[in-house]
Amino acid sequence: MRSRMRVHGGAAIALLALLTGCGGGGSTGGAPAPAAPTAQIQFPPDNVLYDEAVITVSGVARDAQGDDIVSVHVNEVAAHSDDGFATWSVSLPLTVGENRLVVETLDDSGQHAAEADVVTVQVRAFPALRSVGEGGLVLDKANNRAFVSDGDRRAVYTFDLETGQRTVVTSSRPADKLLNAEPFGSGPEMVLPRHPGLDGPESRVLLISGASRLDRRVMEINPNTGERSVFYSPENTSGSGPAFDLLRSAILDQANNRLLVTEGFNGNMRVLAVDLDTENRTLISGSGRGSGPGLEVTESLYLDAGANRLFAVDNRSVSGPSRRLLSIDLANGNRTVLSSSGENIGTGPAILNATSLDFDSETHRFLIADSSAQRLLTVDRETGDRQVVSGLLEAEMIGEGPALRRLRAARFLDSHRAVAVDDELEVPLMVDLGSGARRLLPSNAIGAGPRFEEPHAMARLGERLVVADQTANALFSVDLKTGDRTVMLGGASSGLREPALLTLDPTANRLLFVDDIAQAPRLMAMDPQTLLLSSVSGPEATGPALSNPVSMVLDAAHHRVLLADAGGQRITAIHLATGERTLLLDDLPVRGIELGASLALGADGNTLFMLAGSSDGFLLSLNLTTGERHTLSGEDPDTGDLIGGPEFALFGCFGIALDEARQRAYVSCPEGNIQQVDLDTGHVSVVSGNSEEINAGGAGPGLVDPVALIADLDNQRLLVLDRAQRAVMTADLRSGDRVVNSWTDVITR
Repeated sequence: MRSRMRVHGGAAIALLALLTGCGGGGSTGGAPAPAAPTAQIQFPPDNVLYDEAVITVSGVARDAQGDDIVSVHVNEVAAHSDDGFATWSVSLPLTVGENRLVVETLDDSGQHAAEADVVTVQVRAFPALRSVGEGGLVLDKANNRAFVSDGDRRAVYTFDLETGQRTVVTSSRPADKLLNAEPFGSGPEMVLPRHPGLDGPESRVLLISGASRLDRRVMEINPNTGERSVFYSPENTSGSGPAFDLLRSAILDQANNRLLVTEGFNGNMRVLAVDLDTENRTLISGSGRGSGPGLEVTESLYLDAGANRLFAVDNRSVSGPSRRLLSIDLANGNRTVLSSSGENIGTGPAILNATSLDFDSETHRFLIADSSAQRLLTVDRETGDRQVVSGLLEAEMIGEGPALRRLRAARFLDSHRAVAVDDELEVPLMVDLGSGARRLLPSNAIGAGPRFEEPHAMARLGERLVVADQTANALFSVDLKTGDRTVMLGGASSGLREPALLTLDPTANRLLFVDDIAQAPRLMAMDPQTLLLSSVSGPEATGPALSNPVSMVLDAAHHRVLLADAGGQRITAIHLATGERTLLLDDLPVRGIELGASLALGADGNTLFMLAGSSDGFLLSLNLTTGERHTLSGEDPDTGDLIGGPEFALFGCFGIALDEARQRAYVSCPEGNIQQVDLDTGHVSVVSGNSEEINAGGAGPGLVDPVALIADLDNQRLLVLDRAQRAVMTADLRSGDRVVNSWTDVITR
């Protein structure tokens, strides 16, 4: 708010004379006051998600009067520049939550702008679950949160059960640097973390880590610091007793200061107790101790310390009775079957493959996550009766909400609710055990609206993107300012048939896309205002049929589109006026096209660039008039010569964007890397990525399967469509940093 100053009597006259003498006031004929320098943040864009503690902010500035700009600050941190702040950059610390990045400018005449530009960045972990370990869920009820182990990222996360906010507790992958200066705790590497348990009094997480016999061990995670340590290793112990064959799962028996473990190979497993003071091992139950059925495949455990009993599900994999719920007497090792459909103990559907086991003392029932049947069962402790409380019961779905697809674990939250985790659903589910209703934890999305399913292609319409999603059978509109997603056209009645390729025809103000790729590929057009569809070229059109088109580019000068067709191993032109299809330069080398090729058209309208991510990988330029072609990078498909960079540098790459002013092509590649190809030398280098094998550049949310790129060269950045992350992202061409423009981890449709 501006302050007001009242001037009285002679003071007013003196002030007026002073202003007039200095050229101020109205005596200059109303000349505007000098303006402060303007500035624009080019990266990051506004309203995006980031997941690290430091970000590189880049931008431009100018002064309308031509005064020298003497400083640019962002959040009071001085920016660096080599060109008088025409361009500038600065590294800024961020905090979890919302961060406002405010640009302040000053020129040598003293003109100052306190908020020359402002963008907002949300900082939190991304993405959600990718590969939950078996039994990979434990609840911290006192803090209303769930601990979840993720094998793919070698990490343990917590999810707030009210807000859905995810926090990285610990991670041993070098690529994971989210949110902390010390990347998620120190200590030994975790491999395939699974079967976590919570030690209440010490608030520590114990879990199984390791893939092979020699590296399996029980690890301890400090949830406050993320520090990892080895709690028990069968390969490094001074204790006596039976030797380990293969550690499978473990549970802490605090009352007896021991660790109870299941170990051994399928068909011959046993339960051992490990004294935590001496590390001596004692056989509790299995071959040689205790009566009852043998232990075949036993990993899911629940300990009832008061009754001195261990409960386990035996996922028997050999012929004979179906899976059993067992009670193991820890005093004598005797094993009793509590529930088994194959042995007619208890009624209800069979247990097929239990990945977790829990118990509720109030209702006296067990909770089993059955991954083979994709359902949650309860088992009455007294009768052994089994009941599906959520998920599939034969062809019937019990409970509303997201379907269970790759169920990994479930735990009682209380007598009436459970929490479950599923690889396909990316966040935990809350399950009502009365109705079976399932709901995902609240979304931490960037942008509102429905979730992408399997996005394949995108085109830009001003401040909007149009995204073709083959699995959702829809064309999405994405607001680049807010990240909001809406379905422009989709559903069974829309006339779409799994759209997969997409480009913009600005002259005719329409979107062109190819759909029905699996059956009868056709080229369609849609008016983005009216959403009316029309056929451009279908099976009825003349010319060679489309077999499996994998890439499409508009050739506006010739009023046609060009398609790389993997099925026919050729490039086809479709004339937009008639729909007629013709072969383009049918003497093209076909090596590589069969595995997918990406097309881009040069600014001259006559040079076609083709990226073929074949077993060799190469980038060609093709003259559309003469048919002359040149290998720009990779293995020349005609001579076998290697052009620029290391061999196989372009192997598997798909998606291309051009920067001809700088003689660069940007390509999206496996392992989540964006690489640049020097069009003069063929040299290939990484611009942005998260591969552990390559010295990749940039920070921020990792790319997994980038399938499409759009160059925003005015702002020195790329728009990236990542199919696996189901997200639109932006990569900065200067720093390589990445942010998420639009993404949701829950299904809202």
